[in-house]
Amino acid sequence: MTVRNYEFTVLIQPQLEESARKALVERYGKVMEESGGTAPVINLWGLRTLAYEINRFREAYYVLYEGPIKTSDVAEIERTLNINENVLRYLFIAK
Repeated sequence: MTVRNYEFTVLIQPQLEESARKALVERYGKVMEESGGTAPVINLWGLRTLAYEINRFREAYYVLYEGPIKTSDVAEIERTLNINENVLRYLFIAK
């Protein structure tokens, strides 16, 4: 099992309640921690205006995660991000 450093940005729907948004942020933080063995760095960028409209939204809540993840777990994390209706977009980058 190879563990690499990744960063991924998640754009969350702006209408989501704060408690639900915090739960979503913590959920993916825990997934990263379980996969990589250490707690990720989570940067909450807050509400930002989008360059173009996504699903009729002009704004999104940005969250940046940084930390180690097993390469075998990346596909599973992406699958859960695709399924989640509160996630507008995401981007994984291997550092």
